[in-house]
Amino acid sequence: GKVAQRAIAQWVRGLWFRPSDLQRMGRTQRLVGIYVPYYTYDAHVESAWTAEAGYDYTETETYEERENGETVQKTREVTKTRWESASGARTDDYDDILICASGGVPRELMGQVENFDTRALVPYSPDYLAGFLAEESAIDVRQGWSRAESWIRFSQESRCGSDVPGDRHRNLQVDSQLSRMTFKHVLLPLWVAAYRYRDRTYHVLINGQTGRVEGEAPYSVAKIVLFVLLIAALLVAAYVLLQTMQGGDVPTLRDG
Repeated sequence: GKVAQRAIAQWVRGLWFRPSDLQRMGRTQRLVGIYVPYYTYDAHVESAWTAEAGYDYTETETYEERENGETVQKTREVTKTRWESASGARTDDYDDILICASGGVPRELMGQVENFDTRALVPYSPDYLAGFLAEESAIDVRQGWSRAESWIRFSQESRCGSDVPGDRHRNLQVDSQLSRMTFKHVLLPLWVAAYRYRDRTYHVLINGQTGRVEGEAPYSVAKIVLFVLLIAALLVAAYVLLQTMQGGDVPTLRDG
């Protein structure tokens, strides 16, 4: 808990354009340790794909242009693409695809602190929960698998797309067959903090294994405006300096 508290304070110090008194929030917020429910899924995938592979090449093109009232011919290099049919297949194994089964943790933050190392999983024991909360699953294993399967198929489409030869591709079609699906129900450690700032609640999450921090924090409008004005002043100063070095006339302001 103390390490997690220091991680929050360090995270707050690293934020840009935030209110100055936010530092106090990073030092005083009470943390709650929670074991969050997850499912992990494994699958063997065999995919076959077809696509059109594009190979780029350049040609010299002649065109006409008006110059000084006359039509003149010019040339330029243009890039074109030759399309050819392509197909292939690949086999992949997915191990411990994490699907969060929590119903209470902010999802927009949860996805950014899910860098758990599942190789460190150990068999369940009630002793691990002493002094901590444990959330029940908000979805069942079939609902979790539906999300995992969608992610796997999307990933396979991306991997097959990278297998298409050439410089680009189009009309990619992927047929994936999944087998040897297995799952585990696991509890993963998380520290959660919530604080109020000017009548709004913000959340901070810390991965209880890796210490990664992700959270919400208000912006300071005054600091942002000051930064924009500073950049504008630097640009004006750079322009004046450049004009002076080049011997040009620098515009001045006069009354009236």
